[in-house]
Amino acid sequence: MNQFATDYRQLDNDELLQLWVERSQLVGEAKEALREEIRRRGIAKEAEVAVDRRAEPPEHELAPAVETFANVSVLWWLIREVWLRNQTREGVSVQATVDSTRQTRTGWRSAARAELRYSYEYEGVRYTGRAVRDFVFNSRAADALAFGHAMGEQVVVQVNPRHPERSYYPTGFGWIESMVLGVFGLAVWFFLLGILFVPFLR
Repeated sequence: MNQFATDYRQLDNDELLQLWVERSQLVGEAKEALREEIRRRGIAKEAEVAVDRRAEPPEHELAPAVETFANVSVLWWLIREVWLRNQTREGVSVQATVDSTRQTRTGWRSAARAELRYSYEYEGVRYTGRAVRDFVFNSRAADALAFGHAMGEQVVVQVNPRHPERSYYPTGFGWIESMVLGVFGLAVWFFLLGILFVPFLR
């Protein structure tokens, strides 16, 4: 393992991240040395959303646009992710299998959606989970979530032992965009409701 660690220290960050994407081809000791080097450099978050730089950019066909209710759903999916993360904070790590991924087109005045669906087994029972976020600008995280995983790929999710149907897989999205768009969407809805109901209150 010491030799692997020495070799990885000589690589730049991009080379390390590319190797992380291809980690399934590494032996156990090499994988552990790679994980430790990524942790040592403080680029674990970048590793979570890393995509294969050597592959030719695929022509991804986006799914139809979804209804995001004036982008209020952007905030909703953020709240859901935070809730699931807190629910599984003291949970157990479980191997899950990617069942499907999807990224939608943007609609008229509407955000797009990126999602990853997976299934896992806990104490002999099969469960399904979903990592999903709506977005307008963060296409990099969306591509990583929707197109950075292949069907049948193994990922690690956190599971709440008391409620094993609750699982968490990080989407790689930040919070700022969701907060801004979500609050703006709520403001639009309150404004519209005000226009509709004020005449009835007079």
